[in-house]
Amino acid sequence: MTHIPVKTAEEVVTGQFNALNTRDIEAFMSYWWEDAQFYEHPSKLMADGAPEIQRQMLESFERRSYTQVELVSRLSLDDRIIEHVNVTETGPRGPMKVNVVAIYVEGEKIKTAWFIVALVPRPPQILA
Repeated sequence: MTHIPVKTAEEVVTGQFNALNTRDIEAFMSYWWEDAQFYEHPSKLMADGAPEIQRQMLESFERRSYTQVELVSRLSLDDRIIEHVNVTETGPRGPMKVNVVAIYVEGEKIKTAWFIVALVPRPPQILA
């Protein structure tokens, strides 16, 4: 019998992070349990279950022509990972930057995620 090694929480979160940056929805979803949930911190449920998470991510990919997620820091506390990332998106209204803190709780896959999102203000335009 072949033993498949269990991934650490950090390996799981790193895998979904990399899949997000390459916009590989199948790889991204492989890191989430079927009954996973997305929350806007602290308790606003944004997506309930893998099908809803996948639908929201696909909609996000369609709305934005380019998304890059840059890791600022990652802290591992047992089965919890806390990330700070900078997100650069290009959508219908032009480029936008967002700071996100994500808290993931999981075992072999991500079970629950909370997100705190802050829009980075655009610098004022200089009129000539």
